[in-house]
Amino acid sequence: MIKKYKTDIIVIMILLIVAILITIIISICKKDGRYASISIDGQVVGVYSLEDDADLSFDTGHHVIISDSMISVTDSDCRDKICMNKGKISSIGDTIVCLPEKFIIEIIEK
Repeated sequence: MIKKYKTDIIVIMILLIVAILITIIISICKKDGRYASISIDGQVVGVYSLEDDADLSFDTGHHVIISDSMISVTDSDCRDKICMNKGKISSIGDTIVCLPEKFIIEIIEK
């Protein structure tokens, strides 16, 4: 009976070690390349790493903050302020769009 539990413990330990190793390998191989591509009127005006904090202002009246690996619009001259209400984004494919000013922020992988 004791031998049965001993075998179970060994199997559980082996599975735990394999899971830890897989997690480490995935985190090492995973690209840490999330960037914010900002375009105005269809033209890319900048690509910024989400890993670096930044305080950006644009001719459209948009004020953008990058901090804690997230980006958000904190001020805008547009009437509806929908771009500000979007909040902070950080996942690849997320976007913030201001249609009146044709101002777009998109999270991309580089």
